[in-house]
Amino acid sequence: GGGKGQSDENMYQFSMGSGIDVSSEYPEGRYLAMKVLGSGTYGKVLLCGDAKYKGTGVAIKLVRRDSAPYRKAAKMEAKILRALEGKHGTLKLLRCFEHGGHPCMSFELLGSALSEVLRVRAQNSQAGGGSGTPVGLSSAQVRDVGCQVLSAVSYLHSRGIIHTDVKTDNILLTHGCDWRTAEAAGALRVKLVDFGSALWATEWHPNLVGTMQYRPPEAVLQAGWSFPLDTWGVGCVLCELAVGAKVFCLAHNDVHLHMIERLLGPIPQSV
Repeated sequence: GGGKGQSDENMYQFSMGSGIDVSSEYPEGRYLAMKVLGSGTYGKVLLCGDAKYKGTGVAIKLVRRDSAPYRKAAKMEAKILRALEGKHGTLKLLRCFEHGGHPCMSFELLGSALSEVLRVRAQNSQAGGGSGTPVGLSSAQVRDVGCQVLSAVSYLHSRGIIHTDVKTDNILLTHGCDWRTAEAAGALRVKLVDFGSALWATEWHPNLVGTMQYRPPEAVLQAGWSFPLDTWGVGCVLCELAVGAKVFCLAHNDVHLHMIERLLGPIPQSV
């Protein structure tokens, strides 16, 4: 994790066990930093206890304070999340604030990503005497998760928003929904997260978008893209959940296009 006295000290203004969002009401900070949940070029996501609600766990996204582009992106992300209001299986934004120069957002705390669920299932298969090969979900679970993700994406699109990065890393189990107990009950409740690269369909679209293994042909070719980008991502996610591994492995653009054609046939000339 990042903290004072560490290599990224100048980039992040927090330390584990200390408070975030100091005010007259919370002189020690409203949120207690407990654990790093994830990190990327944008910054870090922390598990924090919210003093206002008796230490209830929340996720705090701490955006790099040395980057104007990331600050601008954080404002856009917050604007989109406010428009969505956490409805129809989308991530719920609780509030925005600044801490030590960092743009911050607090979110409801969710569980494991579906990519982690698949990884643990493969590990458990190996530990149980299996080959350790990928283990997909049941067809009923794939159908159930698929309906939820499609509902979220359909809702986004109805609001004129494109997520641009639909993948198993960005689909999380709802908090308290441990995948083992969920499997026993046969139900997996999920939410779509990470709207850091989401945008309104009417706004400028960057040529390069999304994560390679989930990119449709038009995005790989940088031939212009729109709402179908998310729909393709959902298709890739459903295949991954069914077989337990990504349908397309990481590869250069020409190889990626070849893999798509080998599986689905020739790419239409119109693309």
